[in-house]
Amino acid sequence: MESGARLPVQAWPHQSMRGFPATTRRRSAAFQPTTVTTALDFGDLLHKQVIGTKFHRRGAHLGLLRSLPKRPRLTRSEHDVDHVHLVGAGGKAWVGSRASNLIDGKPARVPRSTEDCPAQGAAPVETNAAPVTRHRTTREGHRAVIASGRCCLVGVNGDMRLPRRRPANGSDCQSPPPSVREVLYRVSLGLPIASGTVGRAMLDLAALPDHAARDNLLTAVLTGLMARGPAESDVVEVLRAALSLDEVETVDLPSPSGSRLLLLAGSGKKGIKSFNVSTSSAIVAAAAGASVVKMGSRATSSVMGSRDLAESLGLPHSRTRSSIITAVERSRLAFVPIEDMIPVLDQVYGGRFHVLNPLSFGLAALAARLRGGVLVFGLAHPKVDLAARVLGRLGVSEALVVASGNPAGYFADEFGLGNRSLTCRLTGGTVGAVHTFEADDLKNLGLSSPNSVHPPRSATEAVQWVLDALAGEGNPAHVHLIALNSAVMLMTAGLARDLADGYGQAEAAINSGRAWAKVEALREEALCQQTI
Repeated sequence: MESGARLPVQAWPHQSMRGFPATTRRRSAAFQPTTVTTALDFGDLLHKQVIGTKFHRRGAHLGLLRSLPKRPRLTRSEHDVDHVHLVGAGGKAWVGSRASNLIDGKPARVPRSTEDCPAQGAAPVETNAAPVTRHRTTREGHRAVIASGRCCLVGVNGDMRLPRRRPANGSDCQSPPPSVREVLYRVSLGLPIASGTVGRAMLDLAALPDHAARDNLLTAVLTGLMARGPAESDVVEVLRAALSLDEVETVDLPSPSGSRLLLLAGSGKKGIKSFNVSTSSAIVAAAAGASVVKMGSRATSSVMGSRDLAESLGLPHSRTRSSIITAVERSRLAFVPIEDMIPVLDQVYGGRFHVLNPLSFGLAALAARLRGGVLVFGLAHPKVDLAARVLGRLGVSEALVVASGNPAGYFADEFGLGNRSLTCRLTGGTVGAVHTFEADDLKNLGLSSPNSVHPPRSATEAVQWVLDALAGEGNPAHVHLIALNSAVMLMTAGLARDLADGYGQAEAAINSGRAWAKVEALREEALCQQTI
């Protein structure tokens, strides 16, 4: 192989290697994703067979897929090639490169220096010509494609990956913003982060036009912040920056007579998987006399989210202040979909995280900007006091944060799962002590901890579990868990003296049929809204 510029090479040996010789499959499986720097020539790479070739640099091994056995006849293009991509039928390998014009269907051999390599910071070649897409099928079933002045080989499975063009100013689109680099650097070294840096990093990430780079950097920043703490100041900055992406007015809701309005939300992303307990408990609490505004979203890390369940049950959705007040007055329950309140943030964050991150400490409760009641916030994390402090700094005056966990260290954003439950109350901006309820404490109240709850296997099964439990005919552990969380709501609303009293009221609402009647009334209300 001729020596040329030192170019960054990456390869991903996929598990699917059908069509490749058995030796190649075994060799490919032995390689791990890695990044090395080696000398490759553009023309050689396109026509030389490199199956199983190992490139050694500091002990790193790289298995490249085979390219074409013969030099491909590429359609003539007058555009400069910015990158070259090789995509095989069973895997991918690409080379970041810069080559001159494709002349007479062949890549031109143009001397290059290290300054031409993008990794060395050279200015890229820019093309202002109109996009051109041409292809030619080779004997191996590959296609040589020229699109917008870039060359790409497409495998027989139709998989094609075009390179991202760098900005015209010569900057590298993969280089993170300075604020993001600062956060990642200080997190990596365990150093303190200056005030305001995390918030600027979040805003800079949201503004990145490259969605793939944005997702990767957002994952690195949020996961790094969680691994180092999480720290209260970091969480507050992340939430403030995220909430500032959407212009949402704060909504003050009036309190009903005789009780306190409950605002119910949960972090999701729980380690102890179960069915949707919070929405089911909100229905039972409303049937027992509480006024509840449930805020929820679609599922990301579970089989079914609160919004998915509400739609499956046919519950009406409330998106404005007047509709929320009307729903609470009519049926004592309003469901508010979170995604509709924060469309910009949802495009950046929604559906991307399956584990807890700094946004989990309050986003679900703060997204709708509802005020006026007492917040019951479920957190799948043991630091319920941290969530209470964060909520207090972001404008919440009254809240109860609940969590539950098992000996293995997994937590849920409900009360009563596992062997212990945690609560922390925020009153008038003051955070109280963390209270722990062990399994024996619940037994002393005549209750028990439902350790036998298992996650549903499908969304259909999850809905059926909820319907059976609300009808009083379901799994006793499901009914017990719903009644236990309804008891927490009734006690917080001032309608129950203690947890045992609230549990009795919730159990009576289920056994008497009032909970099921509430579901039917909500369905009829939703149908009336659709016909108007």
